[in-house]
Amino acid sequence: MKFSTRELYFLIEACEYRIQSSEKALESNELTDDEYSDIVNDKGMLEILLSSLKKALPNKPTVECISQQL
Repeated sequence: MKFSTRELYFLIEACEYRIQSSEKALESNELTDDEYSDIVNDKGMLEILLSSLKKALPNKPTVECISQQL
């Protein structure tokens, strides 16, 4: 599947947001072991996806450049 550069930026931003959200959730002391495990697994998948999306960008800009362009 091919995405336009704009679509890649959108997907990267969404992944970064979900990763940050996951990190905040993991700081909570109210998670069950299952919830904690699910969040860790999801975060790992998001990090892999984020890496792949960044590699697909033309000129491979940094995260800071991506945020400024959006």
